[in-house]
Amino acid sequence: MNKILGVIFVILGIIALIGSVLLFFVLSMAGQAVSSITTDVATATSLGVDPASLGEFSSTLGMFLSIGWLWGLSVLISSIASIWFGLRILRTKSR
Repeated sequence: MNKILGVIFVILGIIALIGSVLLFFVLSMAGQAVSSITTDVATATSLGVDPASLGEFSSTLGMFLSIGWLWGLSVLISSIASIWFGLRILRTKSR
Protein backbone atom coordinates (compact mmCIF):
# COMPACT_ATOMS: atom_id res chain seq x y z
CA MET A 1 0.00 0.00 0.00
CA ASN A 2 2.84 2.38 0.77
CA LYS A 3 4.38 1.86 -2.67
CA ILE A 4 1.11 2.89 -4.34
CA LEU A 5 1.04 6.03 -2.20
CA GLY A 6 4.64 6.80 -3.20
CA VAL A 7 3.82 6.43 -6.89
CA ILE A 8 0.80 8.70 -6.50
CA PHE A 9 2.93 11.37 -4.78
CA VAL A 10 5.55 11.20 -7.54
CA ILE A 11 2.99 11.39 -10.35
CA LEU A 12 1.10 14.30 -8.78
CA GLY A 13 4.38 16.07 -8.07
CA ILE A 14 5.49 15.74 -11.69
CA ILE A 15 2.13 17.07 -12.92
CA ALA A 16 2.37 20.04 -10.53
CA LEU A 17 5.98 20.66 -11.59
CA ILE A 18 5.01 20.79 -15.26
CA GLY A 19 2.08 23.08 -14.42
CA SER A 20 4.27 25.48 -12.47
CA VAL A 21 6.81 25.67 -15.30
CA LEU A 22 4.01 26.45 -17.75
CA LEU A 23 2.64 29.07 -15.33
CA PHE A 24 6.06 30.74 -15.15
CA PHE A 25 6.21 30.80 -18.96
CA VAL A 26 2.76 32.39 -19.25
CA LEU A 27 3.55 34.93 -16.53
CA SER A 28 6.80 35.94 -18.24
CA MET A 29 4.97 36.41 -21.56
CA ALA A 30 2.27 38.49 -19.84
CA GLY A 31 4.94 40.59 -18.12
CA GLN A 32 6.65 41.27 -21.43
CA ALA A 33 3.31 42.24 -22.99
CA VAL A 34 2.52 44.69 -20.18
CA SER A 35 6.00 46.12 -20.40
CA SER A 36 5.69 46.68 -24.14
CA ILE A 37 2.30 48.35 -23.68
CA THR A 38 3.57 50.75 -21.01
CA THR A 39 6.75 51.68 -22.89
CA ASP A 40 4.83 52.76 -25.99
CA VAL A 41 2.84 55.57 -24.34
CA ALA A 42 2.97 57.80 -27.45
CA THR A 43 0.97 55.30 -29.52
CA ALA A 44 -1.47 54.71 -26.67
CA THR A 45 -2.15 58.43 -26.25
CA SER A 46 -2.69 58.84 -29.99
CA LEU A 47 -5.36 56.13 -29.74
CA GLY A 48 -7.18 58.11 -27.05
CA VAL A 49 -5.94 56.33 -23.93
CA ASP A 50 -5.31 58.45 -20.86
CA PRO A 51 -1.66 58.03 -19.73
CA ALA A 52 -2.69 58.12 -16.05
CA SER A 53 -5.22 55.31 -16.49
CA LEU A 54 -2.64 53.35 -18.49
CA GLY A 55 -0.16 53.69 -15.62
CA GLU A 56 -2.78 52.63 -13.10
CA PHE A 57 -3.71 49.63 -15.25
CA SER A 58 -0.10 48.53 -15.59
CA SER A 59 0.56 48.86 -11.86
CA THR A 60 -2.55 46.85 -11.01
CA LEU A 61 -1.66 44.18 -13.53
CA GLY A 62 1.90 44.15 -12.21
CA MET A 63 0.56 43.44 -8.73
CA PHE A 64 -1.48 40.51 -10.04
CA LEU A 65 1.55 39.19 -11.91
CA SER A 66 3.61 39.36 -8.71
CA ILE A 67 0.94 37.41 -6.84
CA GLY A 68 0.98 34.88 -9.68
CA TRP A 69 4.76 34.50 -9.39
CA LEU A 70 4.45 33.87 -5.65
CA TRP A 71 1.68 31.33 -6.21
CA GLY A 72 3.74 29.59 -8.91
CA LEU A 73 6.73 29.48 -6.60
CA SER A 74 4.64 27.87 -3.87
CA VAL A 75 3.33 25.27 -6.36
CA LEU A 76 6.92 24.59 -7.49
CA ILE A 77 8.12 24.08 -3.92
CA SER A 78 5.19 21.81 -3.05
CA SER A 79 5.69 19.75 -6.22
CA ILE A 80 9.36 19.22 -5.41
CA ALA A 81 8.41 18.24 -1.86
CA SER A 82 5.79 15.81 -3.17
CA ILE A 83 8.27 14.16 -5.54
CA TRP A 84 10.88 13.94 -2.79
CA PHE A 85 8.40 12.46 -0.30
CA GLY A 86 7.13 9.96 -2.89
CA LEU A 87 10.64 8.85 -3.76
CA ARG A 88 11.43 8.50 -0.07
CA ILE A 89 8.41 6.22 0.34
CA LEU A 90 9.45 4.16 -2.69
CA ARG A 91 13.01 3.74 -1.39
CA THR A 92 12.00 2.36 2.00
CA LYS A 93 12.08 -1.40 2.36
CA SER A 94 8.77 -3.06 2.99
CA ARG A 95 8.54 -5.19 6.09
